[in-house]
Amino acid sequence: MSATLLESRNQHDLLGDPMGRCEIIDGVEVELPPMSVYSSEVGNRVFQKLSVFLEGSELGQAQHEVLFRLALPKDRNRIPDVAFTSYKRWPQDRPFPFGGNARDVVPDLAVEVVGPGDYCDELIEKIQEYLEAGVRLIWIVYCKVRQVHVYDSSSLIRKLVSSDYLDGGDVIPGFRIPVSSIFPPGATGN
Repeated sequence: MSATLLESRNQHDLLGDPMGRCEIIDGVEVELPPMSVYSSEVGNRVFQKLSVFLEGSELGQAQHEVLFRLALPKDRNRIPDVAFTSYKRWPQDRPFPFGGNARDVVPDLAVEVVGPGDYCDELIEKIQEYLEAGVRLIWIVYCKVRQVHVYDSSSLIRKLVSSDYLDGGDVIPGFRIPVSSIFPPGATGN
C-alpha cells in the first residue's frame, strides 16, 4: 500500500467521513445540511470573484469551505462557505501544518450562503460567534431573495439588493462587485 493511500486512509479514520461537512461544537462533530445546487453555485461565484481579485495581491487569500478554529472561550470550529484571511493574520510564508482538521486562525471575512436547509437561530448563533472571535466582516447571502446582509459589527448591518454593490470595505480594500453578479440565472423562489 502506498504511503499516500495510507495517509489518506488514516486521515479518514481520524476525521470521519471526508464527504460530509462537519463543524465541531464543544468537541462534537455536527454535520451541516447539504447545500442546494443553487446555493453551492452562489458560494462558488463569491469564492471565484474574491480569488481573482486577490490573485497577485499582498492582501491575503480566499478559502472555500475550510474549517476554522474560532478564538472563543467555548470550543467552536466553524466552516464558512467562503472566507478571506489576510496575510496579517496568516503570513504568506507561514507553513500550513499537515495534521489537524482546522486552521488555527480567525478569518477576516466569513461568508455564509443561506440555503433551504439552514435555520435562522443557528445562523444568528454563527454570526455572534464570528463577531466575538474577531471576524471583521460577515456577508450573509440570501439566495431566495437575492440579498446580501453585511455585518461590519453586531450593530452595523447593511442590506444589499441585486442593484447594489458589494464591497470589501477596510477588510479587502478595492474589492467591489455588483450583488447581481453572484446570483446565477435560475428559478427564484423554489
